[in-house]
Amino acid sequence: MAQRISGRLSKSNFDPRMRKDFRKNEKIQCLIWCDRHCCLCEKPCGLDIEMAHIGNREDDNIDNGIPVCYDCHAKMGMYNELHPRGTKLSQEEVKARREQIYDKYTRQYITPIHYVISQNGQRRYPDVGLSVVNLSDYLVTQLTINLQGYLNGKRSNLRLTDPLYRGEKVWNVNSRRQINGHFEVRNPRLRKLKMNDRLEIRVSIVQRDAVGRDHRLLEDGYVYNTSCGDWYFEP
Repeated sequence: MAQRISGRLSKSNFDPRMRKDFRKNEKIQCLIWCDRHCCLCEKPCGLDIEMAHIGNREDDNIDNGIPVCYDCHAKMGMYNELHPRGTKLSQEEVKARREQIYDKYTRQYITPIHYVISQNGQRRYPDVGLSVVNLSDYLVTQLTINLQGYLNGKRSNLRLTDPLYRGEKVWNVNSRRQINGHFEVRNPRLRKLKMNDRLEIRVSIVQRDAVGRDHRLLEDGYVYNTSCGDWYFEP
């Protein structure tokens, strides 16, 4: 087995035959996400770019990979315990830097969306409406939506049965398309709210952009107003 020095593989003891390459389609996706820029120094590389292993070189999971230029690839493993000049690159720092570069070159593909929880003037609680609108004229998007309930500040399971609202099924939303859905709150305690109860539904959305990269949106929520029978936004 390859030996480790300070949490990284030693070049002198690494058998190249043990190296596992990344899957071709995943490498292509990563190169698109960084627009062929080095994910450490951000130099535009063109053809002079390669996928480096962040940690174990036997791990071909794409989360263990990073597109880098030749110079940065050579520097990633350079660290001498006996002469520790400078600050070595940790795996956490390398991954965080990679995500920064991916975000920078994919943000143009994030589709603007609008969503709202309401009773739509038609539904009666505990049947609740959720509408999602793709505001782009040409970009498509995919979403996963996960809803969590909080009663009087404490987490309370909504007991939803529809996978569309539990983050288990993808919403395909084409450009300029509005989807009007609904879900039913099945927790008995939440179905019969008291006038002084504060029910909040927090909305967690992961959006897949037009080039296949996932972006986690900031969580926000809606609070049910028992007096008027509708919802108001809670950032």
